[in-house]
Amino acid sequence: MKGSIPIFGDMSSIATMSHSYMSMVVIGMDGTLFPHMYVLVAEPSGHFPASMAAEFPNVKVYANRSTNMTKRDLQIFLEQVSWPDLHGNNRVLFLVHSWAAKKDDDLYNRIVPVRVL
Repeated sequence: MKGSIPIFGDMSSIATMSHSYMSMVVIGMDGTLFPHMYVLVAEPSGHFPASMAAEFPNVKVYANRSTNMTKRDLQIFLEQVSWPDLHGNNRVLFLVHSWAAKKDDDLYNRIVPVRVL
């Protein structure tokens, strides 16, 4: 571009420039946003470094080697993020795709039992 000054940067590793993450929010059937958001961050070791200390009251952040949700990740999402917010009169419709880790009906039924209204 005419008149622009080129700017160069140097990064010690590609990991410091990009991160992979997956986030999920829960929306009630009345359209309200539930108070907690789930974020799964890809970390090469599968866990956050000890030096990383960040707490967010409405964001639940977890690490794994990949952002592809495993059965364990789904269980954490259900037990620690969505189910605590479902207590009370909230109603939610779970739309789940056919990824293998998400096909375990027993997992859903164990953690979020169907309520008869």
